[in-house]
Amino acid sequence: MAEPTIGLLASAAGLAGVIWLVMQLVRTVLDAATFDRFAPVIAAVVGIILALAYAIVATVGPITGAVLLQAVLVGLFGGWMSQNVNTMVRRATSAPQE
Repeated sequence: MAEPTIGLLASAAGLAGVIWLVMQLVRTVLDAATFDRFAPVIAAVVGIILALAYAIVATVGPITGAVLLQAVLVGLFGGWMSQNVNTMVRRATSAPQE
């Protein structure tokens, strides 16, 4: 990638990098326990919002349900990728540690 462009928001991989940067800012606002617990959800929501915003701005012509669904899925996967899918699955399937 020679230089970042707004077109990065059209792909889950490009979006993951942008979301990761946003989440580094969120990390400074929340305490560590809250961030560890809710970061994946926040990242997914941020991803969906960014992808929808890009889809609405970049779509020429009518915005169809397919365009919006694709944007939601790209945002969801981009947010999920930004927070390390393996860590999320491990946390979800393991017993709580005390």
